[in-house]
Amino acid sequence: MSHFNYIVTCHNSEALIDRVLVGVQRCINGGAVGTGATCVVVLDGCTDRTEELVSAYPWVQIVETPDVHELLSINAGLRAAPQDGDGYNIILQDDVILEEPRLEELVEKLYATIPRLGYVSFRLAHNLGPDDPSNPYLILCDEIESLYGAGAAGDTLVPYRFAERACVIKSPVCLPCKLVRELGMFDEALAPYGYDDLDYSIRAHQAGYVQGVFSIPFQSDVRWGGSRRPGHPDIQPTVIRNAAYLRKKHTAIIEQGLAFDCFHAEIADPEPKLAEARARWEKSKATLKELNP
Repeated sequence: MSHFNYIVTCHNSEALIDRVLVGVQRCINGGAVGTGATCVVVLDGCTDRTEELVSAYPWVQIVETPDVHELLSINAGLRAAPQDGDGYNIILQDDVILEEPRLEELVEKLYATIPRLGYVSFRLAHNLGPDDPSNPYLILCDEIESLYGAGAAGDTLVPYRFAERACVIKSPVCLPCKLVRELGMFDEALAPYGYDDLDYSIRAHQAGYVQGVFSIPFQSDVRWGGSRRPGHPDIQPTVIRNAAYLRKKHTAIIEQGLAFDCFHAEIADPEPKLAEARARWEKSKATLKELNP
């Protein structure tokens, strides 16, 4: 069995953190906590009871950062977790509840099935279209979303199936330790957020790896987010700044785009989960429409 790191980034997560950690516990070696996995919880500028609640789990390692947001929190977690050997980092935000007790078994099977598999999302992936210099943003297209996602994309992926795309979107995601050793961390010039997944996916592609989305059960209600809204930096100027940065860093790829035909690998039988997953996706889609009429 490969080594698994679970990295959970938290900001004022007291309402959900117990459910999130129970979800992690469910996945660690099929529920057998204390058998070699590492769980790092990054307390990212928390001012509520999150630290007190997390401290009740003796198998959790706590890392504290100031209010640095997602990218720098993930890097802090990656640095704290062992990156040696044949292992995987399962990275999730504080509003994701993992639900698949076979997660480690299925991830190992996925990586054994697809040669040179790199950065994988359990939620969403897309291609990169040819650049339009008149557009301050980069062209993201051909989205495909797990049925456990937010109900935002038109093309959906049934449980336990993998589809290739150029770039992935977190969370949750799987980042092999080998990739961290080879490519390093997320590019901190992109902090606090915006196109960091795209950058890492491009770097992995340049190193010869395949990216994509693997549909595996988790719960993340679209109404759970937003703990940073008061005083949250405006995301649009940051994303535009990062697009300009990536145009210089990955000039040829950004200009030409990066796209792959979708191929599927079925890792387990989707049928037992299919009806429930479709119903959940439709409910999330309706909630999104309600929140954004």
